[in-house]
Amino acid sequence: MCGIERFLLLLVMGCAGGSETREEATPSLPQAEACDRYLSCAAETTPSAMGPLLDAYGIDGTCWESGDDAELCTTACEVGLEQLQAMDSALEGSSACWPDDAPLREGRYALTSWCGDALMNVDRAWLDEVDDEGFVLSDAYGGSQDCRFDDDGFICDDGAFGTVLSPTSWQQVFYEDDWFCEAMRVEAEWEPVD
Repeated sequence: MCGIERFLLLLVMGCAGGSETREEATPSLPQAEACDRYLSCAAETTPSAMGPLLDAYGIDGTCWESGDDAELCTTACEVGLEQLQAMDSALEGSSACWPDDAPLREGRYALTSWCGDALMNVDRAWLDEVDDEGFVLSDAYGGSQDCRFDDDGFICDDGAFGTVLSPTSWQQVFYEDDWFCEAMRVEAEWEPVD
């Protein structure tokens, strides 16, 4: 059993209460949204741990038998989700681990550039200083520019604009009227740093 699975099981044992009353108790509280998201993410990242997690955090889990347990379990789900989001399997694009409106994640991204249907280049870029307003985009050649979020995605200092696909990927388009490519599309995916 890997470290994250042991951590998840400890969360279960800390919140599930006594097992001897499990069959007699009936959940009377609704499942917390944080636990629904946590279980969805765990199903993709640590499927072998799902049995005990469902027993505690599922719709009919032991967590929802009392208010005190529900509060503790909700906190445990929030912590557990943060742990899962740090795993490579979640960072590589698992949509179940992220809300639809999650911001882009800092780090290194693999870039694939296209001009129309023609593959142009494969490169790297870095996102830094990500916050609610925007981020700094740096390339492998020492260039850097500020990008700001807007209603449609984001726009950068050089006029390129993009769409956030997930916290770990985006698509960006550059328009250059006097360049050989009228519209260059860049697809970017977060990748672990070796």
